[in-house]
Amino acid sequence: PGVLGYRRNDIIVLANLGQELATVRYTGEVLVDTGQVAVGAGRTTLFPDSAVVLQTVVPRVAG
Repeated sequence: PGVLGYRRNDIIVLANLGQELATVRYTGEVLVDTGQVAVGAGRTTLFPDSAVVLQTVVPRVAG
């Protein structure tokens, strides 16, 4: 509750509009953040009134 998420291609936008911590199973390179955001192995934690824009890292297969 209180979490807004949007994904397009390799970009993910997450915002916590609620009053409690929110943890989601997305991670990547932080492009922009505001408030308190913790990006870790396999998950991102957003503190209240925080937002982040992530670029997901997709491994490329050598051909």
